[in-house]
Amino acid sequence: MHFPLLLLALILACFSVAFAQQCNQTLFEEWSSERYTGTLATDPTFWRYQKNDFFVLTKGLAADIAVTKCTTGFSNLFTFAAGRSGPVLIQDAYKVMCSDSCLESDALHEAAMAFSGCSCRELSVEADNYCLQNSARLLCETTGFCGIWNCRVDDFMCPRYEFNKKQIFLKGFGHCVRRKGAAGAKDAMVYGAAPSTRQAGLFTMSSVVLVVSAAVALCL
Repeated sequence: MHFPLLLLALILACFSVAFAQQCNQTLFEEWSSERYTGTLATDPTFWRYQKNDFFVLTKGLAADIAVTKCTTGFSNLFTFAAGRSGPVLIQDAYKVMCSDSCLESDALHEAAMAFSGCSCRELSVEADNYCLQNSARLLCETTGFCGIWNCRVDDFMCPRYEFNKKQIFLKGFGHCVRRKGAAGAKDAMVYGAAPSTRQAGLFTMSSVVLVVSAAVALCL
């Protein structure tokens, strides 16, 4: 008896979803031109014109700067490692992934897509460039630390979400929320690593000093 009403409700729901997902480039331009007031707006290392109102830091410009600084952070890892043998360490890459620039870059891209209803592919000027600005994709492109992913190109945050679940030795999970105390040590895969009474004799003082020195070097 209520089938016609149910059918009408389903049709209206389908139309609302279709319209909600429709990309609006005008809204994207509107969002891009708004003044940026986020976490990095007052950081002089991010925006040098702090006392000059003539140069307005818009959300679109902030997103571009954040991408550039995030990419530069990964590239600098090779410069910093120039005097050291071996590849770039994942612990150093973790620091860049957890930097304000990389985190804010992803957040701004998500905000732009949510406001405009567009996917990253629809906002790309060429060759899916907007999608490729995700921090995890920048990490992969610059350093070679790539995940398994299995993500569609237009699923912007998928690669980053995978990195967020990754446990980095001596650092913690890729989502950058570091817990304190024993919980944080466990996240960094060092909690419970102390030898048992039976194994204690296998550790010499020199090996302990070596481990501590390595940990300090990675944390600097």
